[in-house]
Amino acid sequence: GDFTKMVTLGNPAHFDQLPDGQADIAANYQRAKASRMEYFKATDTIVLLGNAIYGQGGDKVAADRIDYDSRNGRMKARTVTAAKEKPGRVRITLKPKKKSN
Repeated sequence: GDFTKMVTLGNPAHFDQLPDGQADIAANYQRAKASRMEYFKATDTIVLLGNAIYGQGGDKVAADRIDYDSRNGRMKARTVTAAKEKPGRVRITLKPKKKSN
């Protein structure tokens, strides 16, 4: 049968994907880790929950929750905290591009 949602649990769970049309080298792979991952087939969306990290090449986003819309290449990262706790932080690392001469 077909599925609508896939859930992966791990310590952490891992996800690797080579985007269409990209050369098969390590820097091109999209990689993700989280305590829980949920993939929604109808919207091509992956939700990373708990110690979530998503990256490609030297670029990386870390947060409590990351929603990645692979169809449109959009990402939303946020922290999830109890009402009385201080909010956590979303951390973003962007690798500088090499200058061309």
